[in-house]
Amino acid sequence: MFSIWLFRTPMVFAVKAEAVEEIIGGTKFVDKAWFYNWLHPMIGTGLITSFRKKWKSRRKLLNPCFNYAILKNFVPVMNEQTQVLVKRFKEETSKDFTDIFSLISACTLDVICETMMGIDVGMQTNSKDSKLIQLLNRYASHAF
Repeated sequence: MFSIWLFRTPMVFAVKAEAVEEIIGGTKFVDKAWFYNWLHPMIGTGLITSFRKKWKSRRKLLNPCFNYAILKNFVPVMNEQTQVLVKRFKEETSKDFTDIFSLISACTLDVICETMMGIDVGMQTNSKDSKLIQLLNRYASHAF
């Protein structure tokens, strides 16, 4: 473990898994640092920025979703969709500018739809015509 002082606030970094487990294992260190408050207007109080009770209840809801036995079944889908994303990135290398938000959003939607609902929606291959991607792009431009 090591620490760095950011102004008057120490930031502790744990390198080994055992140290991380010891730090986050209890509820004593569930409170977030002061700089998480800056994120509240942008992303709200979700799992990343919420405090004690809210964080703990949300973490308990999400824990079963990240069970290793469940997630390893989805690796082939994630690999397949990531290969499509890499191919799309290669196509974009000849351009001067690339908006990666739409590319990554399409990949994310493909993975989510196929893993959660078993449906291949093909967002990466049909994203220019997709109303859902257009809505996401419009939301993203207004949100940030």
